[in-house]
This record gives sequence, C-alpha cells and structure tokens, in this order.
Amino acid sequence: MAGPKRPKWLTPELEAAARAYLEANPGHGPQYLKNHLASIGHELTYYRSRELYHFVTAYTPEGMPAPAPKRPPEPPKVQEPKRPDVRFEETATGNATLAYKGERPLSLEDVLRIAQVDPDVWEVERYVVNTWEMGRAKTKKSLEWEDSRMSGIIEDEGEIKKAPLWQIKVWLRRKRDVDLKAIFEGLIEDLAARAVPRPTGQPPVRVRRLERNSGYLAEISVYDLHVGKLAAAEETGNAYDTKRAIAVWKEAVEYLLEQAALYPLDEIVIPLGNDLFHIDTLDNTTTKGTRVDVDTRWQTAFRRVVDLLITDLIDRARAIAPVRLLMVPGNHDHQRTFYLGEVLRAYYRATEDVHVDNGATPRKYLRWGRVLIGYTHGNEEKHRDLPLIMANERPEDWSQTRYREWHVGHLHRKSEAAFQPLAENGGVRVRVLPSLSATDAWHHKKGFIANLRSAEAHVFHRERGYVAMFPFFADGDGLEPRKETA
Repeated sequence: MAGPKRPKWLTPELEAAARAYLEANPGHGPQYLKNHLASIGHELTYYRSRELYHFVTAYTPEGMPAPAPKRPPEPPKVQEPKRPDVRFEETATGNATLAYKGERPLSLEDVLRIAQVDPDVWEVERYVVNTWEMGRAKTKKSLEWEDSRMSGIIEDEGEIKKAPLWQIKVWLRRKRDVDLKAIFEGLIEDLAARAVPRPTGQPPVRVRRLERNSGYLAEISVYDLHVGKLAAAEETGNAYDTKRAIAVWKEAVEYLLEQAALYPLDEIVIPLGNDLFHIDTLDNTTTKGTRVDVDTRWQTAFRRVVDLLITDLIDRARAIAPVRLLMVPGNHDHQRTFYLGEVLRAYYRATEDVHVDNGATPRKYLRWGRVLIGYTHGNEEKHRDLPLIMANERPEDWSQTRYREWHVGHLHRKSEAAFQPLAENGGVRVRVLPSLSATDAWHHKKGFIANLRSAEAHVFHRERGYVAMFPFFADGDGLEPRKETA
C-alpha cells in the first residue's frame, strides 16, 4: 500500500525541522507539531501540519518507508490478592447478617474482622459454614503480548479441574443487656477522681447573696439542646455537634443567670432533660427507635453533659441562690434523663442548697407561693388537656394558687396560649419554650428552618406571679466570642 505523497509546498528546511522535533518527541501528534513550527516561524494550518506529520512519519529522509515504531515491552501486571467480599446487612428488626462466599477458607474471626464488626455493639447469635466443589475444564494456555495485543491459543486438556468453594453466614444481634450499675459506678468514679475537694454544702465561690425572703424565683429554661446531634453546614446551612451544643449551652446559662440575678433571688430552678440528649439507646435511636444522626459515642456525650453541670453551671447558679433541678424526660432521652438525674442526686446527696427531683413521673410540678408551674416535654399530652391534668394531679396546690402555667418543649419554637378554667377567676398559661439546637438534615428537609435558636430565663414572685423574661439568642455556634454591638 502506497504511503502519502510528498507535499508540493514542503521545503527541505521545513521537513528537517519537523523530523528533528518528532524524533525528539516521538509521542507528539500534528497539533503539537503545528505549535512547534509556529514557534520557530513556520505558520501552517492544522490540515497542512497533519499532512506533514503523516509524510514525515511514513518515510525516512532518504525516501524509504519508515519502520514501525517499537514500543517498550509492558511490565507484567502483579495482581494483589483480592480482599474477600463479606457483605454486611442490617435487618428490619435492628439486627444484622454477614455473608461470605469464595475460594478462600475463612474462620468466623476472619469474617468478623474483615467486616469490621464492633464487639461492643454486636454479638454472634449463630453461624453456619458450608463447603462444596465446583468443576471447570482444565485448559492449557499459550499466549503472547505484542503491541498491547494478546495472541495465542487456549487448549482444552480434556480434564475437569475441581476447586472447593466456601460459604459462611453469620447472624448478629445487638447487645442490649447493658450493666447499668457498672456504667454508673464508672461514671461516678470518674467524676469523683476529677472533683475539686471543698466543704460539703458550701458553694465554690464565696459571694454575698442578695436579700433573702424577697419572694423571687428564677427559672433557667434551656430546652431541646440535643447534645450529640450532628448537622453538616453543607447540608443544612448550619453546623452542630456535641462540642457546639456544650459551648452554646454554657454561654446561654451564663448570660441568663447574669440577667436573672438582677432580682434578689430566693431560689433558682433548672429543668433538665427535655431532649437534652439526642439519643436514648445503644442503636443511636430515640426512645421509640427512630434513627438519628449523631457525632459521637453516647458515653462521650453523657460525660460532657455531667462534667459541665457539676463543674460549672450548677455551681455558678449556687453562688447566687439555692438550686432546684427538675428532671423532665423527653421523647429523645427518656431513659438518659433518669440516668442523669441519678448521677446528680448521688453527687449532691449531702449538699443542702441543691435539690434534685428525679421522680419516675414524666410530669413535674413546682409550687412557689401563689404560683404553680407544671413541667412536661409536651410530646404525649395534648396542650388543651394540660389545665385539667394539673387540676387533677395537684388539686390542693390548684386550690391555693392563682397563677398557673405549663412549660413545655418538643416543638423547637416559642408560642403561648391561655386556657380558661370553668370558673372565670384565673387562667392556665401554656408556654412552648424555644430550642437552642440547630436544624438537622430531617428538619431541614421538612422545611423547619425559620425558628430562632434561643433560651429564656423567667422570673416569678411568690405573690405577684410572673414578673419578667430574659431571652438569649444563639449567635453563631458558641465556639467564637459573641460580637457585641453598640
């Protein structure tokens, strides 16, 4: 087959320049050749540079057909041993299965290690091992590689090659028999080791408390904090995790205590719970089993909460007035709230100015002179039923009070409603308190994104009822100093 003809416009000088460039750059094509020639003063169109390229690569300077370029032999490919394919699948009941099928014999320990099964979460319920032989034709191969192409023959030797196959299936179940006593003992020992010794029953900071018997009580309301929640800024527009939750909680309590202390307080009440924790089970779910996004192990979140309460927040409040802690379970942390209450009750058992109400009832009440306040998370009861519930559960307090309120959370937004009892001589006010928590992926998807992240302090008087409210609005994630504006 005849090669390309010599172009009529091709000069010896241009041919020599093209050959020199292509010999120095054997992998370059017509476009590279065109650019090079233009750089030394030979302007060509792309079509002429392609014509020149094909001519120069087809013929030697003497006009003889150019030999085919030799490519270096490809190095033999080293195949790394294939990692066994172990499939991990969770079932609808919350358990899981492992399945392996292959030529390599694996032990139960090998399968668990390859699947990276966490022994603190899973335990083996049962497993089976099967093996069988698979036959295939035995062949003789004579293959060669040349110019990145394989050629040769594959001959059937007329024999059957037998290879064993292995199958392992493992049924896993989540560990649910948790030794709560051991967990609490470990937590208390850990806290005791880090506690600063001080006289029992005395606040850590000696300050002059303002006039006692003034009749004022302050409530520090930080609801629905959801410590342990994970929210990514790229997905939801705001970042949130345990570190940020603890930081904004500390900032809010410091600010609200400072504002409430403008009144000569006789007592400070702090409701705890109300979805203080984001999860309630070892499966990273809420109390009823809804899976949620978390950023850390539950033990870490629990310890961070306990550390902040006993080393900072509660002592900061004690320096102002005696403290009452009300444990109010939420729909995310019903059990964890009780555990937290037991830890705090044990820690402050010999302290006179800290009282912990960790009763089993989900609703708590506070009687303050002519004021009666009920506390519940708000996910179980209908708001319109709360006044009647209060009257039935606290009939004596109901009859002796004039100012009655319910403080609930759960909705992550602020609202108020007044309900008139049968006798029109008073009302029951239901306050839905706001949340400091940031929006997670589920709430963002549903469009619940417009609520202001905030917390509140409420001040009551024994005789005059509701006196004042101080709001705190989250500015950023709590990790950076607040920007004060004039």
